[in-house]
Parts: sequence; C-alpha cells; structure tokens
Amino acid sequence: MTDDNFSTAARSNSDIKFPFVYIQTLPASERGQDLEGQTINGGLFAFQIEVTDNKSDNNAREVMKEVVRIMKTMRFQSNEMPSFESTEDEHKCVARFQRVIGYDDKL
Repeated sequence: MTDDNFSTAARSNSDIKFPFVYIQTLPASERGQDLEGQTINGGLFAFQIEVTDNKSDNNAREVMKEVVRIMKTMRFQSNEMPSFESTEDEHKCVARFQRVIGYDDKL
C-alpha cells in the first residue's frame, strides 16, 4: 500500500485506490489539569477508521486487522470493535479507537 491508499479528507475529486483507508479525527476532550486549572495536561483523542475494498470482504478484514495491530502498538483502545458491511461492489470495515495522550507523551 502507498500514500494513495490513505486519506484524512472526507471528500476528494481524485479516484481512490483500493483498499482505501479513511482516517477521521473525532472530537477530543480535555483530561487532567494542574491545581490552578490553567494548564491542559492531556486529552482524550479518538479516531474512526474505515477500510473499503472493491474486491472482497476478506481484503477489507485483512487491512483492518493490520490497522488494529498498529493502533494497539500505540496503546489505543478499541472503542468500537470493527463492524462490517458489504454491497455487491463495496466491502467496508469501520472501527473506532481512543486514547488519553498526556502532555509530552510520545507515540
């Protein structure tokens, strides 16, 4: 897979390359503060990741399996386990992940 297989843009005028992975950032929320309440020490960050393939359910599942592996190595929790939906010419897996990222954390 190359960069052409990934996007963070909801819509594009160019043709997509399958399997296609769309990464959507979901709204974040503040976590932790100092005693003065003036510093944000971390945030709860969430992502929805969609994998779409035009050939088979199995291709989409295999790519999502790798996405889950990568997210788990970065210590994200699976907020919503991968769900699958297919039509005759489109196979899609969707999963959500979240993690608290503290000030000065490195991924």
